[in-house]
Amino acid sequence: MSGQARNIAASMTAYADPVPSGDADATLVPFAGYLAMSARDPAQPAHWRHSVLEAGCEKVAHGERGTVALVPGGAAGRTGEVAPGLSMTVQVVRPGEVTSAHRHAFWHLYVVAQGQGRAHVACDLSRSSRAGSSTLRQSDYVVARGDVFYVPPWASHWLDNPHADDALVLYVVQNLPQLAGLGTLLREAPDGSLDHVFRRTSASVEGTGSAGE
Repeated sequence: MSGQARNIAASMTAYADPVPSGDADATLVPFAGYLAMSARDPAQPAHWRHSVLEAGCEKVAHGERGTVALVPGGAAGRTGEVAPGLSMTVQVVRPGEVTSAHRHAFWHLYVVAQGQGRAHVACDLSRSSRAGSSTLRQSDYVVARGDVFYVPPWASHWLDNPHADDALVLYVVQNLPQLAGLGTLLREAPDGSLDHVFRRTSASVEGTGSAGE
């Protein structure tokens, strides 16, 4: 056994013996155990064939904000991350469809994989509740296959596909898992209030069980 392996094994042993704290909901862990808790499995490569992505999108109902997510196998897949702190989804905007405007705390990076359409991004430039009124700057992009566009955090955004026959297909990268891990995943509800998104448990009285995009 290598020195590094021995250190990890010792750390895991230390982690198995927490220090009593006297409280059921609070634990003291030896420092070596804390380091072991912080370790993560090494990332593994993954490959999604285009034919598989196409077939998957045909089998799954198209939600307004996404159809499928690219999730690797193993432990990484349990968090929905395609890479540390990031997720990747495929969004299909059907012919004639206009998605609802929405905004949230994470950003998007869109790559147009198929079709043509329009992307609308509206940013509030006031950045101050004392301004009295919002100062909005809206960007309207005509997008086609191969185009890339970025949606900043809290920018309202929506898509429309004016074509009668061809779907608009986009690959979308976002830092949603990063914010979920920090406990700062927020999105605006239809009534303008803010939803703090977290996994619902039997003890939860607030929140939502779905992050949404």
